[in-house]
Amino acid sequence: MSPETILNQWGYLLAGLDEKALALATWFLIALVAIAPLEKIFYLRRQKLFRKNFMTDASYLFLSGIFPSFLLVIANGVTVIGFRSLLPAEWFATVQSLPVAVRIVAIIAAGDFGFYWAHRWAHEIPFIWRIHCIHHSPTEIDWLVATRVHPLEVVFLRSISFIPVCGLGLVDLSGGEAEVFSLLLLSFNNIWGIFIHANVKFRFGWLEHILSTPHFHHWHHANDSPLVVNKNYAALLPVYDRLFGTLHQPKSHFPARYGISTYLPEGLCRQLAYPIVWLWQRK
Repeated sequence: MSPETILNQWGYLLAGLDEKALALATWFLIALVAIAPLEKIFYLRRQKLFRKNFMTDASYLFLSGIFPSFLLVIANGVTVIGFRSLLPAEWFATVQSLPVAVRIVAIIAAGDFGFYWAHRWAHEIPFIWRIHCIHHSPTEIDWLVATRVHPLEVVFLRSISFIPVCGLGLVDLSGGEAEVFSLLLLSFNNIWGIFIHANVKFRFGWLEHILSTPHFHHWHHANDSPLVVNKNYAALLPVYDRLFGTLHQPKSHFPARYGISTYLPEGLCRQLAYPIVWLWQRK
């Protein structure tokens, strides 16, 4: 990927900043109107709507919705170029000839496989954990916690998730169709991510063995004991946690406590700088 290509992509992103910010604001309002009432009617715990750090989490929505795109241009570009050089063109042509429905299912499965390992590494690699722990720090879980993500974490998770999708030839590397599929998957993941963080007591019976649910993901945020920490990494498909030994899904109850034991400073700016400060102090 040439510097000229990167600059052109960045120029395109800069030109669309206003539209992107407006889309995020619209998305925020839709989620607020759609999910917040459910949390008031079917609440798991009584919590205030405008709880502590509400505005901080809303700020993360805009920061992590805009700035990671500039780095993802480079990360995903390198992935595309790498697979183009390693794999024959016939491989991609064969996969592209599969029915659209098959490819969509495969994209979801491959993307979640990549996400599972990226998410797991975010807990196991000390520096990445200092980035990811920001998302785990709230002691009250609701829909807005889904947006509490450091911009660097977005780059890490999405670039790793893209590797198996790209390597299997499931997106059209030439352009347009790849963008459509990527946007569809990303939109679905965003909607589902908000739902599984919601402060609701919904249960889904046998479906919980197939798809992640609030019950499944709340246990990922649990801080009840060391035995239940670092479980349930999948975004959509719990089968990966079952396969790799990280599933924890009691039949009845939800977690009693959330949060982390790791130190994390208060305030948006200090949290954004915290991973770099931690790395610098360690060195």
